[in-house]
Amino acid sequence: MVRAESLEPAALARTMRDGAFYASTGVSLANVSYPKKVLGLRIQPEPGVTYTTTFHATMKDAGPDGIGVVVSKVEGTEAAYEFKGTELYVRAKVTSSKPHPNPSYAGEVECAWTQPQRP
Repeated sequence: MVRAESLEPAALARTMRDGAFYASTGVSLANVSYPKKVLGLRIQPEPGVTYTTTFHATMKDAGPDGIGVVVSKVEGTEAAYEFKGTELYVRAKVTSSKPHPNPSYAGEVECAWTQPQRP
């Protein structure tokens, strides 16, 4: 999903270059914001579906086992992570309870991923 001011090729390319998009296998995000060192998001809910957001980060001094580790977990349709200052980046992954309509593997559910945000 791309948050562009229009569907013109130049606007889409500029928006993607700026990182104002997210990947999804079915989950829709109503809003993604990054004010004052906080990565926040609001999920467009579907009736009867629950959501878990995990925030993944790599810290400045991380070794090979510290890449993309979960630094926070939030249940519900709104989630936020406040940067501590030691992260190289943070990204959010939203996992729903809704089964994927065309799964690649048994038990696959719909998800969404934000682009990595830097502090």
